[in-house]
Amino acid sequence: MILRQRGVARDPGVAALDTTAALRFLAATGVTAPRLWVATPRRWGATSDAAADAARAWSRGVAVVRAAGRQAVQAAIDTAASAGVEATTEEPTQAGGDPTSGILDGVRLAARFELGLFPDEVVELVLGHSAATDLEARLAAFDSQLAATPTPRRLVLAAMPEHGPRLSAVLVAAIVHPLVLVELTPSEGALLTLLRSAADEVVEPA
Repeated sequence: MILRQRGVARDPGVAALDTTAALRFLAATGVTAPRLWVATPRRWGATSDAAADAARAWSRGVAVVRAAGRQAVQAAIDTAASAGVEATTEEPTQAGGDPTSGILDGVRLAARFELGLFPDEVVELVLGHSAATDLEARLAAFDSQLAATPTPRRLVLAAMPEHGPRLSAVLVAAIVHPLVLVELTPSEGALLTLLRSAADEVVEPA
């Protein structure tokens, strides 16, 4: 699968889907009474570090969905309400969720939600591959791990030396693998930081 960031929901349908995904994601962390923060552009303009704000909210057991436009924001709020979840457009100052669950790793949760990764997966991030044979061996090892244990796993390939329309057969095999995410554009620093935050294991070229 091709790695994509969730980004900002500008369409009401996308906002509703993102909200549903956020609430399911938060429930998977064990939070029993989720809340939702619908972060809007007005809020982004008022802060120098939106990522830190999102991480702080996730650490409190509050899901974060970014939306722009009145209809998209309202769709997120309505979707949360239909699930019996309180939603706000202001950053929550109090923790939600289950007080017995402890403090959540907000940076990790925010990164995983943005990248479409689940909170209970073991995520291996591989940065760069110098040869197709290396990548082929990596995919084979990943499939062996999947067969050997019931633990959910995901393999993420980024900072790849190969980009463009002419991709090798092994890279195509990685893209069509349902549990492998492949970043197909040159990696930017912000994305690499996000990926590192989401990963359990990071493999870098020697």
